[in-house]
Amino acid sequence: MMRIAVCDDVNAICTELENIILDFKEQEGIKLTVDVFYSGETLIDYMKLDNTFDLIFLDIEMGEINGVQVGRYLRDELKDYIVKIVYISSKNGYDRQLFDVQPFNFLPKPLDRKKVGSVIRLAMKYLEIENNIFSFKSDGHTYRLPVKDIIYFENYGRKMKLISSKDTYKFYGTVNSVMDKLPKSRFFIPERSYIVNYENVAKIKKNQIEMCNKDHITISKQRAKAVMEFQIAYEEGKRNL
Repeated sequence: MMRIAVCDDVNAICTELENIILDFKEQEGIKLTVDVFYSGETLIDYMKLDNTFDLIFLDIEMGEINGVQVGRYLRDELKDYIVKIVYISSKNGYDRQLFDVQPFNFLPKPLDRKKVGSVIRLAMKYLEIENNIFSFKSDGHTYRLPVKDIIYFENYGRKMKLISSKDTYKFYGTVNSVMDKLPKSRFFIPERSYIVNYENVAKIKKNQIEMCNKDHITISKQRAKAVMEFQIAYEEGKRNL
């Protein structure tokens, strides 16, 4: 079940976008829900109650709290680095402001039905990856974690440490054996002892990565080019709808 939110302070836009999404649901025969919010404040208040979404269509030009501020609040205060934010606006020139929010896409007004459908379809593909399960054995027990909850792996000799959004685990393995079990479109190796989940990266600087849990991982000189190419390919993949 895909959970979608629409947030715009113009009722007509909310109604139009909701109808486009529901028509897409009917045509594609998929399961999804749509919740509509008419201000950034109501969306934030709703998500403060531990309600989550897979995809949010978020207007930039709103009342007291605009879409950029809402996005920053979701990322910085609620620590939600998973939800995919698609900004909608009748204006351009927000690229630099939106960079830290890590938007999934941008849709201009007036809305194009095919473009909205393409965005939903692409988000569904990402959800398929995120819903994958990573299995491993530790201390005689078998664990199964959603891939989306994994922040990064770190190698300790014969063991790997898995840092997730909820806990930390250790198990026998190597960087190569673990990487073979992960989606290559999402995980990359910045340094020979680490495997990083790009979706849980907060910032990438020249030679360092800051993860969503505030941990820092060094990018080796040998891997710098590969990391840059991975980042470009990932972002280009999102834009090529």
